[in-house]
Amino acid sequence: MQTKECKTCRVELSVLEFTKAYTRKDGTVLRAVHCKECKKRASRDRYSGDREYRLRCLGAAKKSTRKHAEKRRTYENSYRKNEGRWGMALRNSRGVASRGGHVACSATVGEIREAFTGKCQNPACMKPEIECNTRLHMDHDHETGEFRGWLCSDCNKGIGSFKDDVNLLAGAAEYLEYIHERENHGID
Repeated sequence: MQTKECKTCRVELSVLEFTKAYTRKDGTVLRAVHCKECKKRASRDRYSGDREYRLRCLGAAKKSTRKHAEKRRTYENSYRKNEGRWGMALRNSRGVASRGGHVACSATVGEIREAFTGKCQNPACMKPEIECNTRLHMDHDHETGEFRGWLCSDCNKGIGSFKDDVNLLAGAAEYLEYIHERENHGID
């Protein structure tokens, strides 16, 4: 085990007792010159002994708290105003579309709420949302923006992986049938 001497307490300690300073391009990890314990002590001493520093820290914490409270209020107001879950799903979908460079969903909150059945709308799946790890996803055409329905995460990712191309999906299904047939007949 590698050891290193702390520049403050002059004790030889394991390198794990020092925080990482940075990592070089070649992967070498460089450690701080003061051990974690000395660093903690110095920080505590500075905070208790330097009034200006303490006020700056408290001001930054208050500012951060206000910023998060403001974000939470904005989220809650938006959630209520946009009719809860449906509006948030639509808003999130539009954000993903704009970042992904495709056409955003053109449906209204009413349309997506009305289409929701609580189950994946892929006829081969039909998994209830309660059995999914995540909520159902809004599916829409990335070229036209037309809302198509609600899918579980697995079906949504699968369709997305095949880029909404029916021929690719049919080819994959054909390939799987071929593999299963080969396995069932013991053909190598």
